[in-house]
Amino acid sequence: MRLAIIVLAAGRSRRFGSRDKLRVPLEGRPVAQHVVRLLRGQPAAIRIVVLRDRWLAGMFRGFRVVRIDRAAQGLSLAAGLREAKRAGASHALVLLADMPRVARADLRRILHGALTHPAMARAKTPMPPALIPRHLFPLALANRRDQGAGAILRQRPDLILHELAEAHLVDIDRPQDLVRLRPKAIAAGSAES
Repeated sequence: MRLAIIVLAAGRSRRFGSRDKLRVPLEGRPVAQHVVRLLRGQPAAIRIVVLRDRWLAGMFRGFRVVRIDRAAQGLSLAAGLREAKRAGASHALVLLADMPRVARADLRRILHGALTHPAMARAKTPMPPALIPRHLFPLALANRRDQGAGAILRQRPDLILHELAEAHLVDIDRPQDLVRLRPKAIAAGSAES
């Protein structure tokens, strides 16, 4: 397998307010830096980050940086997959930069047995991280809206869903989502799972 890891960090943070959620500190470092730490030592032939904010590029040393113009309508997944395809990737593992609690064990589960089937995490609903085999890249590349991997993969009858802890799959969209990431909230979520 020639794996490309694609980190999507090009969101506009509209629901977060006036601040860029990926720059907001969480446990002493910007939110986006948590995914960088997660990927240290993770084997991958190709590392790609899709972003709008040039400031974030400094965090992603060793990644191929794909910038999306602020005037563009998004399509961050397609931009990342185009770069993965150019680099000869057989699979793309897609992560969101605003999901700071995904664990290495979660990535191993998503990647386990990866052949021709797509795979996604699931707590209550299917969501990233997601694994997309190369033969499915054209589905995302043909997409004219920035739907993300979920909208494309959920329609696949061969989709493999991996049950992961809900506390690991918190997606920061609003300031109150940061509250869910406090240690007490995480401990309560782990006790329930």
